[in-house]
Amino acid sequence: MLTAYRDAIQFVHDQTIRYMNQGYTPEELVEAVELPDHLANHPWLGEHYGTVKHVVRNIYNGYLGWFQADPWTLDPLPYMERARRYVELMGGREKVMAAARKAIEDEEYTWAAEILTNVIRIDNNDMEARNLKAEAYKGFAYGLYNVNWRNWTLTAVAELEGEIDISKGFSFTSPDVIQSFPSNVMLPMITTRIDVEKSISTNLTLGITFTDENKSFALEIRRGVVQFHESLPDNLDVAITSTRAFMNKMLVGDVYITGEMSAAIAEGAPAGGVIMMSAIDSGEIKLDKGSKEDVQKFFSYFDSPVDVGKINLIVR
Repeated sequence: MLTAYRDAIQFVHDQTIRYMNQGYTPEELVEAVELPDHLANHPWLGEHYGTVKHVVRNIYNGYLGWFQADPWTLDPLPYMERARRYVELMGGREKVMAAARKAIEDEEYTWAAEILTNVIRIDNNDMEARNLKAEAYKGFAYGLYNVNWRNWTLTAVAELEGEIDISKGFSFTSPDVIQSFPSNVMLPMITTRIDVEKSISTNLTLGITFTDENKSFALEIRRGVVQFHESLPDNLDVAITSTRAFMNKMLVGDVYITGEMSAAIAEGAPAGGVIMMSAIDSGEIKLDKGSKEDVQKFFSYFDSPVDVGKINLIVR
């Protein structure tokens, strides 16, 4: 069993490389690389979790990256403009809808979904097109026994029909998860939220000391980027002292929100900034250098945390 398993892995890898060296694209590779019968029909090698087709694409990307050498892909038309032109070339929305219905009748489910994608891209609220694509995906999913493909497809159906519920999803901001990250790992995560347009002319450094860890760090905004320092530099503009325990509470939303704070947030003030200002007033955060306004200004250069529940993956 183990020999068959390792042989299947090597077969897929080596044959993918073989065809890559002959100039095959990822779309051609998934048709060319198939397990031989003695492996494809092995009782312990069913494609219930992984599949040859998606592994082949991973191998290609791992060796050569996303670029397939055709220069138009370096600078294609904008996302929405491409969708509009594709639908126009296909004869307009009604032609696409009719072709999709015919494809579903012919059990060409993924083709129906593909051609409907641009119709939905033009208008995310086109429920007729969304429901038709969901119908195509149901037909596709019910014929699958690979759990990843099936579950992802049925999740896409739920999103298209407006029935997706992520409330029972795993929370990556649970207290246990937050507390498990060292401070020198947690703090640098904010660097990816810098608003370049707001901060492109800014040079501002904030120092943070956690008394319960006896550690100090700094975040330096420098013309659209944020450098993380694992010690306090000499050129601090603002400095605060608190505890890592309090930061954990802030990150998971375990802080008391007064009516005044709620009103400020409702009027558009960033929740994090409002909480920090209140924490300075209450003494949870001690201001060592600079003013409350300086702290507020520093954090105003960052995007608010993204509500992942509002991000669509299929309807976009």
